[in-house]
Amino acid sequence: MAHSPVGVLMPDKQMLLLWLGSGLLALAVLCLLICWLRHSWPKRGQFVIWVLAALGAVALGWGITLSADTRPILDRVTLLLACVAILFAGRQFIDSGRQEKRMVGLADKTRNVADQMATRFAGFFPDNLREINEVVNKAHKSVDVMCDYVGYGHYSAPRQFDLYFRKLVDMRGRGVQVRMLVYERQMAENMYANQFITSRLKEEDQWERLKAFCKENENKFYDPLWQKINECEPQVKEWIAQTQAGIHLAGRNSADLDKALDSIKKDFARVMFDRQAAFMKELLQRGIEIRQTKEKLPFFMWCEDGREAVFAFLHEAARGEREVSFRTRDSRLVADSFERKFEFLFDEADQIRLVNVAGHLEPDWLPATAATAAPAA
Repeated sequence: MAHSPVGVLMPDKQMLLLWLGSGLLALAVLCLLICWLRHSWPKRGQFVIWVLAALGAVALGWGITLSADTRPILDRVTLLLACVAILFAGRQFIDSGRQEKRMVGLADKTRNVADQMATRFAGFFPDNLREINEVVNKAHKSVDVMCDYVGYGHYSAPRQFDLYFRKLVDMRGRGVQVRMLVYERQMAENMYANQFITSRLKEEDQWERLKAFCKENENKFYDPLWQKINECEPQVKEWIAQTQAGIHLAGRNSADLDKALDSIKKDFARVMFDRQAAFMKELLQRGIEIRQTKEKLPFFMWCEDGREAVFAFLHEAARGEREVSFRTRDSRLVADSFERKFEFLFDEADQIRLVNVAGHLEPDWLPATAATAAPAA
């Protein structure tokens, strides 16, 4: 019986496809190993490997289908492909781990570079208290503070101030030396008069801040200040409502309202300075050295260990952003400029001590109307 041409060509075609598929797969594996050893995965090389592997798989599959007994060959090819897949997956897993470590390292380096910038913007008051707290918290040996009040920011940012004050109080327990330079009483009162303007209490945000502060710190039922705030509330609300409605300001008589707000400001000043004296007393009892100066401070400063500092400049003409702050790690700037100026002013300033006032120990940071106090025994 005559053989068909197809039957004659079938074995040769089958072997050709099997050899071609095996060769292409072997070449793909070889390229994969070369990339692995060189630790290099160029995009063009990856494309070539995938093309070789795909063509080899197609050729092998076609050759196997032409065989009468494909099971042994199919098993070998499956094992080969499984090994290649495992090797490739393992390589990808290792590379992904390395890439992740590189990305983490790069992120850390980026953060370190940002942190190690010599000088950077630290915000306007009172947002700068966050940066101040970070700097103060780093101190191991000393903290030098130069600002207008001991209770810096206690009204504008009470939560951040609580953190700041507790850090200062705890410093002595950790053996950290704390020195503070603030304005003497008359200078501080002048600063308060310039900062706390009566007319601004007719603004909604300022009025609400005042009420919230007094609610938290004053007796709501018996204190005269809180009573005055309640009595003035309807007038202030009416003024705010008319302002928001666009009523011309010059057409309204605000003499009575201004008089009531002036009275509130006077009583509020007493509260503010009583709190300043209380803060000062607690710090003095902890052994923190506080001095007072009549000199106009060129800047405010918070410095830890003579290395890193936050410094602020006062812009009195600005209504909202009155203090602009910066944070620096420039050791020359800190040591040769800020710390040197602090040392000069601190040495020239008068030390604040606890004195006996009517049987009670109080700091001698007293108003001009105060009676002469005796030094504490």
